Parts: sequence; structure tokens; C-alpha cells
Amino acid sequence: AYALSEPRSYAIVVTPRTSTMNCESSRVRRASESAAARSAGSCLSRPGYSVRTIQAQEPDGTTTCSAPSKSLTVRADETHALPAVEYKGVTPYQPIDRNWVTFQVSRSSDSTYAPLETNREMLTDGHRYTIVVMRENDASGLKTRIVRDDLANDATKAQVRVINAAEGFDKIDMRRRGVNDDDLFSGVNVGSEAGFKAIDPWAGTLEFRAED
Repeated sequence: AYALSEPRSYAIVVTPRTSTMNCESSRVRRASESAAARSAGSCLSRPGYSVRTIQAQEPDGTTTCSAPSKSLTVRADETHALPAVEYKGVTPYQPIDRNWVTFQVSRSSDSTYAPLETNREMLTDGHRYTIVVMRENDASGLKTRIVRDDLANDATKAQVRVINAAEGFDKIDMRRRGVNDDDLFSGVNVGSEAGFKAIDPWAGTLEFRAED
């Protein structure tokens, strides 16, 4: 069951259960933020923007990995590192004051930092962004998807986004059970997202289905 019952923004990241190759609610990460917090953070006090990380890459050997190997750290450079985050975790937003950025992902946050994935992006002042770390479609390594958190200025609505990080599922649909003719999101490709959708606050069961 999911409670989208407040005027917040909700980022829902769908990842696979690798042992059974299906999408279950335990594999969905919800990152929410209140309308008041969105409003307070919409304008930065100095040039720059804010970035956060959602870790959607399930570690190999989950039952035997040591704790440090399960977490990933994203950084723009040695002085701009986001907090380490474990699988299904999300970091707070962190300010960054440069526009051309080479984001790197590593399992270590110290002097032994060795990038596993690199993504160079041009980001715009005054906005917020989310970096989603996920597996490549063929599960051979990591990739990152950076999305801008553009939200409507309607403090009465819940705003929902779904990101398909489930390799092995080319497209997914998301709907609210019991709501007639309801397709919140349809045909979201793996590695993609469909932007925020504003809905009336709601609580119930969300269904995720893989398209044939």
C-alpha cells in the first residue's frame, strides 16, 4: 500500500528482484518532499543548483557483501561528494556551484576513489536534479540517469514520478488499483522516466506491470 496522501513530490524508482525477475513493492524506492520544502528550496541563495542521489543498483552477492561494498558514492570532484548511499537509499540535496560537471560513481569515498561510471552533464542554476544509479540494460555494469526535478506550483496536489530502473523489463506501466481507467504512467522504457504527474492526494495500492 502507498500513501500519496499529502501535497508532496514522490519519486518512485522500480528495480528488479533479481532472484525472481519480477517487480515487487519491496523493490520500489519512494523519495518524497513536502510542498513547503519544495518552495523553500526552489531559489538558491547563491548561483548553483542542488543534486541528490537515488541508489537503484542492487549489490551482487547481497547476503555476503560487506557493508562498505553495498554503498555507492557520487561526486563531481574531490570537494563535491554526495553522502554514500546504500541500495534503495536516497541522499539529501547537496548544492553544487558549477555548470559543466563530470559525475563519477564509486564504491569508495576516500583517497582510493575509483570511478565505476562517469557521466558529464551541463546543469542549470536554480534547479534541482536527481541522479539515479542503476544497472546497464545487460547488467554488465553501472549507468546513471540525471533528471531535473521540475514541479508544478500547486501545493494542493501530490506530484508523482516513476523511473524504470528494472533491467530486463523494457517497459512498465503504473496504475492505482481500484481507480477506473487509471494509468498513471504507461510504457515507461527501462532507464527512462515520464516526468511528474499531479494528482489529488490518494492512498491505496499501486500496481506495476511489465508490458509484453
